[in-house]
Amino acid sequence: MPSFRYCTEAVLHGEGISRPELIDILSRHGDSVVAGGGGGKFRVHVHTDHPAGVMGRLSRMGRLSFQKVDDMRRQVEARNHPLSSVALLTDSCCDLPQEFLDRYQVHTVPLTISSGGCEYLDRLTLKPAEIYSDLRETKRTFSTSQPAFGEFVKRYSFLKSCYDSVISIHLSSALSGTWSVSRKAADHVGGEGIHVLDSKNLSGALGLLVLKAAEAAAAGKSAGEILEIVGQAIPRTRIFAGLNSLRYLVRGGRAGAMAGFVGTMLNLFPMITVDPEGKASGFGRPGSERANRRKMLDEFKRLTGSHGLWKYAVLHAEAPGAAEELAAALEEACGRAPEYTMEISPVIGINTGPGSAGFAVILEN
Repeated sequence: MPSFRYCTEAVLHGEGISRPELIDILSRHGDSVVAGGGGGKFRVHVHTDHPAGVMGRLSRMGRLSFQKVDDMRRQVEARNHPLSSVALLTDSCCDLPQEFLDRYQVHTVPLTISSGGCEYLDRLTLKPAEIYSDLRETKRTFSTSQPAFGEFVKRYSFLKSCYDSVISIHLSSALSGTWSVSRKAADHVGGEGIHVLDSKNLSGALGLLVLKAAEAAAAGKSAGEILEIVGQAIPRTRIFAGLNSLRYLVRGGRAGAMAGFVGTMLNLFPMITVDPEGKASGFGRPGSERANRRKMLDEFKRLTGSHGLWKYAVLHAEAPGAAEELAAALEEACGRAPEYTMEISPVIGINTGPGSAGFAVILEN
């Protein structure tokens, strides 16, 4: 295995940057350091375990663009020690802990976050805490975009050389162009053996679907069997979240300004879900944070009581206390702890804002 996990590259724009200083900074974060260029523009390269730390330090020196991070550990596993003949690929809106992604060798393509002329790779070069402080304390705006067509082409070309087939599961096509770009790239590479699925969901709901596929692949299931398992699970997958404010939905263009104004004035906390078509929608009437938690608990009991429970997960945006309380209530209701509790991806957190918490579930039938 390589000494460091991530091959990290970027272009740094800024005045007064010296190459020796840049090399010294990069060397503190890893090895295989390269810094080429000059005159206010440098292309940098480093092998590191902490791409976000590298980019955070470089962003204080200038503007970053054209970031690229390759997971060298996952590449070595795919070439030399694949867990299955079926590769699994998803995107960074899949909220599944790194422990599970590593255990099942799941490959991930990051979405892009842009702000102030800088571009970042979701989860890899920008962490949730960095965004939430800016959302709370500044008027800084963020925009997101799906992975580039060329990035998917590169991933599929590599995966086809290592596996018999590829199953790619992405966030809802109604919420992002990621699925569409992924499908076009699969066709471009030669679509036979590459299957691109629309999860019609996101966050922990997407995470649970990827986990279901991963467990099936690890058990030796064929691509056809995994596709059938995931296809049957998609309609049984739900997600619900209580937000701390409408302000961030408004800032991100996901809610009308008047709704945000009224919600703020009345101190109401909206609840959101994803409908069967994969579109985000409101759930019930906005209420207090405590009232929303009761509604989520009631809906969890109703769904699992009627349809049974496969697994569930608890998600939050810089709200570990709220997530812990919700997890305890759900565990008491069903007698089982959540499969995992984790913080949502920055791409999703931009719109929910800090303080949100919720759950995702896959029902048995």
